[in-house]
Amino acid sequence: MKYKFFFGWVVLMSCAFRLNASAYTGLAFIAEQAETKVKLTKYETSGSTRPINLQYKLNNGTWESYTIDTEIKIPNANDSLLFRATTTNTTFSNHTDASKPGGDGAYYYFTTDGQVSLGGNIMYLLSSD
Repeated sequence: MKYKFFFGWVVLMSCAFRLNASAYTGLAFIAEQAETKVKLTKYETSGSTRPINLQYKLNNGTWESYTIDTEIKIPNANDSLLFRATTTNTTFSNHTDASKPGGDGAYYYFTTDGQVSLGGNIMYLLSSD
């Protein structure tokens, strides 16, 4: 079963929240089962090219650049995958309605193919500050 997490207007479905947000230095996906996959996808209706700049890391690994639509496998239950901004990503918060003049209708969403808990802070996706 796939789960989607939409950003722009934030809707989180089918996930649990870990309460210790300060334990994570990014938005954390904690696998509830082995071999869970996570991917961030951009939906756009107009060909908008507004980029976002993110890094990710598995557990205590090193931060690596993330490319949109790249699926990352979390190998074991209770392993974590963290995402953070490398710059200010105004695209996440600049969703505009495609039905209105100047609107592009673009937004981003996470999908998973396994159950995850979320931890950390969603603000890590917006700014590296």
